[in-house]
Amino acid sequence: MKEAGGSDEEKRELIINAALKQFAQNGYEKASTNAIIKDAGVSKGLLFHYFENKKQLYVFLFQHSAELILQELMKRLDKDQTDFFEKIKCSQNIKLDIMSRYPEMFNFLKSAYYDSNGEVREEIKKYTNLDLKESMAMLFSNTDNSKFKPGISLKEAINIVIWTAEGFAEEVVRRNDDFDAKALADEFDGYLNILKRSLYKEESID
Repeated sequence: MKEAGGSDEEKRELIINAALKQFAQNGYEKASTNAIIKDAGVSKGLLFHYFENKKQLYVFLFQHSAELILQELMKRLDKDQTDFFEKIKCSQNIKLDIMSRYPEMFNFLKSAYYDSNGEVREEIKKYTNLDLKESMAMLFSNTDNSKFKPGISLKEAINIVIWTAEGFAEEVVRRNDDFDAKALADEFDGYLNILKRSLYKEESID
């Protein structure tokens, strides 16, 4: 097999994207390192130069994915923004930017969250709880709850939007179209506006 050209960093990115796809589609146990190197266009020797074994690669991918998303959120979110839906829009735009680099990242994270393989389960579990709590606390810490209709809690609103965002992300990957972050952001804004009219008091809607 002719190995892909490019710098070491570019080859590493090829491995990461190929591994995200393979693990997302097949889970840890059934994922094939041979399929990863074939998709990435690199040698097995190069794969194991970066990662000692399949388990190390899998755990690295989970940590790398979770930390990248959290770092981008912390760096780019407006700390003074108090509107729930503006926070969500900004968060989703950041995630779309990440998906343009790593199309399978969110599918992988979802797959890893539910993967029951004992070899990696405990490793994944300790990062999942920490990163989720930290990101949620950061994103919604100063939300203006007074805009919600009576009887709607922040927790309920968060769940509804997260489920919508997860379904949208899955649909984006399933379409397999050319990735257009601006068009996707505009489309998701339309769904958020529907939710906003459902969850906000009329006087709180711009």
